[in-house]
Amino acid sequence: MVLAQAGEERPGGHRVKIHLEFGDDEPELAMRAIHGSAAFSALWDMDATLRHFLKHGDERFKTAQDLAAYLRGEILDVLAKVEE
Repeated sequence: MVLAQAGEERPGGHRVKIHLEFGDDEPELAMRAIHGSAAFSALWDMDATLRHFLKHGDERFKTAQDLAAYLRGEILDVLAKVEE
């Protein structure tokens, strides 16, 4: 049995705890559950990067292809965590 636990500090000092149980044949699902917050955070960061690029431009990215390559790297970083 694979166990996944996560905790998050909430406003007011409250903690939210989650306890999930996975079968021995479901390690990928457990890893997705454990790293889900990292994936969600990465999505927020990528959205902010895209929004800024579209609204103001961004000196880090000379072309849309440069931006796409950066975003793909961010996605691959998150996916690599799930594969650990």
